[in-house]
Amino acid sequence: MVDLIETPEQAQLVDATLAFLGREMPLDRLREPAAGDVGRWRDMADLGWFGLGVTEEAGGVGLSVAEQMLLFRQLGRFVVTPAVLAGVLGARIAVDAGKGDLAASIIAGETRVALASPLGIVEIGDRVEGNFHLFEDDGASHVVAWNRDCAVILGPDAIGSRRALKPLDDRLSLAETTLSGAALAVSRTGVHRQADILIAAMQTGIAEAARDLAVEYAGMREQFGQKIGAFQAIKHRCANMALRAEAALSQTVFAALSEASAKDDAALHGAAARLVAADAALANSAEAIQVHGGIGFTAECHAQRFLKRAHVLSHLGGTARQRRDALLEETGGD
Repeated sequence: MVDLIETPEQAQLVDATLAFLGREMPLDRLREPAAGDVGRWRDMADLGWFGLGVTEEAGGVGLSVAEQMLLFRQLGRFVVTPAVLAGVLGARIAVDAGKGDLAASIIAGETRVALASPLGIVEIGDRVEGNFHLFEDDGASHVVAWNRDCAVILGPDAIGSRRALKPLDDRLSLAETTLSGAALAVSRTGVHRQADILIAAMQTGIAEAARDLAVEYAGMREQFGQKIGAFQAIKHRCANMALRAEAALSQTVFAALSEASAKDDAALHGAAARLVAADAALANSAEAIQVHGGIGFTAECHAQRFLKRAHVLSHLGGTARQRRDALLEETGGD
């Protein structure tokens, strides 16, 4: 039986995360596009985020993917940089590959790792070849890439020249590059399942935050002498947002617990979580903009930030078509 109730230790982790994010990385920081989150890299390392899933013997905290999921859900709510995912995955890959010094450096925040997402057909294995997008690569000396067979870390020698791009989400840095060379560390222990769950957790957090933002505004804004939340059209939008957020949370929690328990169908639930959570994040963010009306499109409102980040997360690690194909493969379909 899978227990869906948070333990006291898990609740404590959530409370500590919320306290830090609310104090140091509130949503209002999103109105300052020049100030990204990677400047807090050492603070994140000091909190133990990058080593959360690494064993204590290897210098980490020794928690399961279930606890990591709880952290990433809150990171999604506060639209924290997905570079945290690069640190978490990088530490695990380095440990799996027996690169203890590299793992320790990543966990301590001394080595910055960027996320590499493939552009078209690429090769990811003992060697990596192909064109990639690099997310949050400013100051990063290493990159992480993965597919459904393995996950790798590449060092500076394998990273080609970087062409800076204008990102949809101006809170993030984005570049295009060619990766070519031998991987510095390779893991074949199912890191892609962890990546699916943690990205889904961030998308779930966005879906919940967009829902809460819309409901709060609907209970405050008045039109025709009453709160707009009293109108059926707004009620139905908010109710559907709540349903989508709950579906995303349920699937993501179940996927995390299945992975933590090494269930045979863990990969299936992780792939499903990516799809369900992506749909919830994108749809809820768009609906939140509609509930806010014209102001929802402006920089003053966080709803448009939720939508931009939801789009970025939906492209990490491959296309939606590839994720649907992966889910079909896990179900044994053709």
